[in-house]
Amino acid sequence: MRVLTMGAFIAILLGGLGFVWPNNAAAQNETRVAKGVVTAARTWEVSSAIDGRISAIHFSEGMYVQKGTLLVEIDDTQSQLELALARAELKRAEAVLAQSLEDLQRHEELIKRNAVSEAVYSDVKFAHEMAVLGLEAEKLELGIAEKRQSFHSIHAGLSGMISAPKVHSGTNFSVALSGAIASIVQLDPIHVRMKVALDTALARLQAGNYSLEDVRNLKFELFLPDGATFEHLGKPVAVGYELNPETGEGSVLIEFANPTGVLRPGLPVSLKIAGN
Repeated sequence: MRVLTMGAFIAILLGGLGFVWPNNAAAQNETRVAKGVVTAARTWEVSSAIDGRISAIHFSEGMYVQKGTLLVEIDDTQSQLELALARAELKRAEAVLAQSLEDLQRHEELIKRNAVSEAVYSDVKFAHEMAVLGLEAEKLELGIAEKRQSFHSIHAGLSGMISAPKVHSGTNFSVALSGAIASIVQLDPIHVRMKVALDTALARLQAGNYSLEDVRNLKFELFLPDGATFEHLGKPVAVGYELNPETGEGSVLIEFANPTGVLRPGLPVSLKIAGN
């Protein structure tokens, strides 16, 4: 059974568009244009790991946000109290440990002089060991409280354009029921999805109309809806994960640099292989 690499599969799918390569002498003068739709290369759902009341929303629809930007705040009154309690408990554990260490050192001197029984010394030593463990436990509790506190601030997971918020300040958010607060789509780089016919592509591959090396070096020109040529060339990077069982169509993803954000998800465009 022959296993196709991603590059070979891209070659098959591109053949289904009727695209031709410059080394195909019978078709050098042909120009093949395909339709495509701009789609996000990456998306990130703005959501919360905890339930709570939304206290502030720091974005609006269509804003471009940088990775790490503060987007949403959830009321943290209770978590602040829990954090303060954890810090107090840590200080208490530190004081208990310091006292137990003093007791242990004093009893070590006493045991050397046979001024205290082994049983009493063992009790003091055990109390010190428990104080050490108690301090470690309180450090962990503080770490948990700090982590919980961090959940009350939601920051952008990537740079891109953000959708309208689906909740409002003052509303209660439920992890189980509320869904995503918003979505961020990465604009640079961005993908264009082209539909292609697999059966035609297979026939062209079998006829030897193109090679895998040709596909690896392909560059694509993109034309905007008004006919203007986009300033950057694209390259094929992936194929769609499924085929349409009714039409036999698959898809190819072409990646384009998009530093100015001209290309937006949903925009219909046209493409052709550069040089054809």
